[in-house]
Amino acid sequence: MRTCAALTAHGARHLVLIDSISPRRAPTAGRADEAEQMDAAEWETFVDRIRTVARMGTEEYGLTVGIHAHAAGFMDFEPELLRLLDQIDESVLKICLDTGHHSYAGFDPVDFVKRHVGRISYMHFKDIDPKVKTDVIAKRTGFYDACAQGIFCKLGDGEVDFPALRQVLIDAGFEGWCTIEQDRDPAGNTSPVNDAVANRLYLQSIGFN
Repeated sequence: MRTCAALTAHGARHLVLIDSISPRRAPTAGRADEAEQMDAAEWETFVDRIRTVARMGTEEYGLTVGIHAHAAGFMDFEPELLRLLDQIDESVLKICLDTGHHSYAGFDPVDFVKRHVGRISYMHFKDIDPKVKTDVIAKRTGFYDACAQGIFCKLGDGEVDFPALRQVLIDAGFEGWCTIEQDRDPAGNTSPVNDAVANRLYLQSIGFN
């Protein structure tokens, strides 16, 4: 309630819900076949809590509420996200799609947008290094160590097809916000400003204004 009140006081229009990174899931990030699942009671409680918050944000505060599938949480892989979306009405819960985390979880963010763009209210533009991704999955590396190895790279340096994504969004008439999300280089070889400039220049080079 405090978060919703603060958002509306500042004129914000979106509330993004992200499951906490869990010590039960962080070790198996990117590997759906190994990931621990919630039992039936945990899942029902989880869904009920998200539904309650989504209704509150939408109906009491006038916010658009989106769920963000995030690596190392229990809302991560596509079947989990689709199961949740099937159980909560679209009128109160939208999708905040993160291109990097969707790719880390093993599903194509461009294809997902094509299929679900009508429910997507917000975007996180994030890229993922395919070589690091392949290596950490093969070596069964946990989420935090994968981040330390630079799995999330600058836009255009990874495997996300941003030109194709741009076209899908244009064709669908998407008018929502997109946040450029850049994890820091763990080796400290670049500055935040330089990374931000590089990301901006890349997006301009493929037609984003």
